[in-house]
Amino acid sequence: RRERSGAGLDRSSGAYLDFAALYAEIKKVREEKEAKIAAQEHEAAADLRDQERELVSRARDFEPPWLDGALAQLRGRLGLPDSSPGDA
Repeated sequence: RRERSGAGLDRSSGAYLDFAALYAEIKKVREEKEAKIAAQEHEAAADLRDQERELVSRARDFEPPWLDGALAQLRGRLGLPDSSPGDA
């Protein structure tokens, strides 16, 4: 499961802060890229585009550190067997 927004994260947790910082960095890079495009600085815009893609990829793959424990606890409550990530 991938966390796509900060909505499901506890705002007091480090996971929320990490994701919020990542999201803020994406926004900053995106704005810088748009400014470079407007200024017709295409090489700099391309570098920022690549940086933005990397950050977005990291955001898509973001998994809060508490996720595995929460899933194990839920499986236990439901009486489901434990499974490791490769068992799917």
